[in-house]
Amino acid sequence: MLNRPHGWSVNSRIAEGMGMGHIVESDLLIVTLVNNDKDLFNITRDSILLNQSLTATHLVFDSSIEPISQFYAHDSLNIYFMHIPPLGIYESMNYAIQWIQKSVTGNPYVLFLNSGDSLNGTFSQFQSELNESDGDFIYGKYNVIDPITCLWVEIDPIHWKRWHQYFTYRPISHQAILVRKSSFEKFGKFNTNFKVAADWDFILRCSKGAPFKYYPYLISNFQLGGFSSRNKKVANKELLKIRKIHGPKIFLFSLVSIFFYAWRNLRILLLKNIRENRPNLLKKVRKFKGWHP
Repeated sequence: MLNRPHGWSVNSRIAEGMGMGHIVESDLLIVTLVNNDKDLFNITRDSILLNQSLTATHLVFDSSIEPISQFYAHDSLNIYFMHIPPLGIYESMNYAIQWIQKSVTGNPYVLFLNSGDSLNGTFSQFQSELNESDGDFIYGKYNVIDPITCLWVEIDPIHWKRWHQYFTYRPISHQAILVRKSSFEKFGKFNTNFKVAADWDFILRCSKGAPFKYYPYLISNFQLGGFSSRNKKVANKELLKIRKIHGPKIFLFSLVSIFFYAWRNLRILLLKNIRENRPNLLKKVRKFKGWHP
């Protein structure tokens, strides 16, 4: 019988595929959350299949009303579907971590690519370097895509420092950081008190206790317009709290943090107004800042 956290269900195809109830994976687990967004999931799945030499297992945690697995009966290449109850994003990610800890043999890297996120097309060319790494946290570059202006920009967190994450300057993205399975046992899961920025809290928490290694290649692409993009004000408030928790306990840092919070609130309002009323201006601004068509 499949060994899994209480409340989880796995379709029969997966139960048969896992034999004794465990997946053996030593290299990479790609974890995707799906919630009634089949078209976006297609983007994610296709990007994985395009990396033909990739050695990885794809775990899909699906809370859709109509299970997405029924559309992928033809696709059995290292993919497993788990149907779970509708939960918040980070609650679902924690469920995935719990399932992995109980049901995956080996100590692979874990990469969260949710529906609409995509693995970069050249990722598999460099996977051998990852497999030879002894680091618990490896991060790299990623592309941010704006579907409104059809522009994109590459974010390269080279020479990353914690203050980059505090002040959103070339930050590490959860779509472009690979975490050893054992690290979740050491550092815990995502803090669900944060509804939007729990991944940033996790990154900062882990960076206090383990070295992060930079991987000088593009790992993934993700589109603006998702949950975090739609909740920028909440994210800004949570980042203020995260800076208070993880940042230096000095007056100057606290003062800068408050000013940064106020500036970002103003920026969010301006961006919302421009996006809704003057999208052409937004396109010009982004091109000026180095975004590409």
